[in-house]
Amino acid sequence: MRYRILSLVPLLALPLLGGANDLPDERTSPSVSVEMREATRRIGRSINLGNALEAPVDGEWGLTIRKSHLVSIRDAGFTAVRIPVRWSAHVRRTPRQQIDEKFLSRVDSVIDAALENGLAVILNVHHFEEMYRDPARHEPTLHAIWRQLAAHYKTYDDRLMFELLNEPHDRLDAQTWNAVSSRLIRTVRERDCNRILIIGPARWNDPDLFPSLELPPEDRRLIATFHYYSPFEFTHQGASWVDDSEQWIGTKWSTNSPSAAQIKRDFAQVAQWGSQQGRPILLGEFGTRRQADARSRIAWTRYVRQMAEEHGFAWAYWEFGSDEFGICELPGLRWDEKMRAALLGH
Repeated sequence: MRYRILSLVPLLALPLLGGANDLPDERTSPSVSVEMREATRRIGRSINLGNALEAPVDGEWGLTIRKSHLVSIRDAGFTAVRIPVRWSAHVRRTPRQQIDEKFLSRVDSVIDAALENGLAVILNVHHFEEMYRDPARHEPTLHAIWRQLAAHYKTYDDRLMFELLNEPHDRLDAQTWNAVSSRLIRTVRERDCNRILIIGPARWNDPDLFPSLELPPEDRRLIATFHYYSPFEFTHQGASWVDDSEQWIGTKWSTNSPSAAQIKRDFAQVAQWGSQQGRPILLGEFGTRRQADARSRIAWTRYVRQMAEEHGFAWAYWEFGSDEFGICELPGLRWDEKMRAALLGH
């Protein structure tokens, strides 16, 4: 989720760059293995536990994850949770850069509760702002984080998956991110050669940049991810962190909107890239602010979800229970049933 935007460039509203000629010949392309198809199925229909552990301090943004939340998520019909975590705020500023044990235990408790309730888990590194601004200086910290996490969770089964970094952007451009992510994969593989890893393109996991994403061809335990919030003026209307977004308040959306055809083209292009690269796809974030017109919000959510499922993508809605994008009222665990139906087909 974009929380540090100073001015809007609605990149996700642009047509996807490149075309079929930029991609490998299908006759020589690897296929997605049965095992990785099963991993994608396990993620399936997921939801983000946003505005919780990625806050500077757990609970500071108004949401503290509890076991009852995970039970409710399971009972609602979701199959997995994506857990955004701001690990960089909990690393000791010592040469070993150890993760604070108390915080790590807190994350353990959330992961364990999710797994105990039959939910697969995606664990990521979220809001590492320093890394985005100065990759060369802060890459060692990112490696230190993943060395510890890979070793700490090595005995967990394959329902736990790692997403190496949320929404690389700023100075972490496509070329730099390709180099950094390649090194991060090696760091994790030195300690856990089988863990499923999730990696997306630069520029906020922009699907336009899939053609520039370089993944090691020999590592087939990778899932490619992207985020989708187009049209941005609709999904982020009134967002306090986006300049001039109050001008968009009242923007509506329907399947007759011109952007509906663009969404369809965008998802088809992502599917083509995934097929020709032999990579399963995760739509790791998509969502609309609660301030949007309710009927429009439901229509957009259903349409994007359907586009993902038509192409065989797993997905994770942004998000569970905050007052920004959430679809469950807290406290009380009262789901927005129309939004739940838009996502789960009820």
